[in-house]
Amino acid sequence: EIIDKQPSMDEGLFYYIMHRDGTLFDQPGLIPLDEDQYMINLSKPNWYYLFLGYPATFLCQLYQYDPSNEGIREAVMKLLDWLEPNEYVYQSKWSVEVLEAAIEVSKASGGIDRYDVMAEKIASNLIANQNPDGTFYNPTDIDNTWPGTTAEIALVLHQYSLLT
Repeated sequence: EIIDKQPSMDEGLFYYIMHRDGTLFDQPGLIPLDEDQYMINLSKPNWYYLFLGYPATFLCQLYQYDPSNEGIREAVMKLLDWLEPNEYVYQSKWSVEVLEAAIEVSKASGGIDRYDVMAEKIASNLIANQNPDGTFYNPTDIDNTWPGTTAEIALVLHQYSLLT
């Protein structure tokens, strides 16, 4: 439903739609809605792809419990298909959740090549950015000091290794 309500997916995808009419959620008293805070933008590097990766992975897990519901798998595939041509997805540390979704779709579908390729490209980027001490990316970067960043990447890379 969220995909169908998008104003235009040529530039970006709003991932924070709360109302049934497709309007964005805006709470009084908060900073006014800034499109960049609620949108995955295809023309900007290092975007927060995790905001699509998390729901895609969740939908994959739902599909595992109800494999007869092809609509769930198709929704995930729509998200991944939309992200697939974006070169920045393969260069961002925020794509670890997209990697997890690509792994899950590949497992659920018996290995669809484009999702295997997507997973391989993201995994290769993550591995290329592993430090000698086992952490990922610049450990002094504020985004990398969040507890679990290295653990999450390592866990998803382990899941990827089981796929290959």
